[in-house]
Amino acid sequence: MSFCLPGAGPFRTKGNLYRGGIEMLQQQGVWDRVLAALPDDQHRTFFSAPFLAGSWYDLFPVLILDETAAVVRGVALRTHVLDTTKFQFGRDVNGLYRLLLRFTNARAMVERVTRLSGQYFDFGQATVGALEQHAGIITRRGVPTMLAAWFADASISYVKIAMLAAGAKEVRSSFTLSDEGVQRLTAVSTIHCQLNWT
Repeated sequence: MSFCLPGAGPFRTKGNLYRGGIEMLQQQGVWDRVLAALPDDQHRTFFSAPFLAGSWYDLFPVLILDETAAVVRGVALRTHVLDTTKFQFGRDVNGLYRLLLRFTNARAMVERVTRLSGQYFDFGQATVGALEQHAGIITRRGVPTMLAAWFADASISYVKIAMLAAGAKEVRSSFTLSDEGVQRLTAVSTIHCQLNWT
């Protein structure tokens, strides 16, 4: 749950993230049910407003949205996050980030998607380390701890989908979380992700 009213959180994401998630639910015909199932009027008001692709919005409500949508759709949260991530990648590769996400190989895609994440979020820093022909490590610092597991699932799924689209046959991943301290009056964590691919 968010520690403040929706829209007032100190960690932000581009509206493109919310537009993609809502568009997928609209196409599936369940958006009105998801909106009605949100926990309170404050969240319904937040998600009823238009999201501009390039503007900044509070990130914390995304977890409430995904949890609610998963229940309405009758799927596990991780399944919903993966479905949303696949849909979002399809929008990105044909839209705002098409030049960044096309015409590359799986190894280069790791670096490109890591750079792209810096355009999606106004917090933390993502770096690629020990990048080899078929292995690499991504480290994402400054992620709000209460969203860290969701953030890891969503961002690693995005990287894997992008790598498969760039020609990888199989991508395996694992991640760990470590406490980092406090930023913007909020506990933050570091995500350490190991990738291996063929």
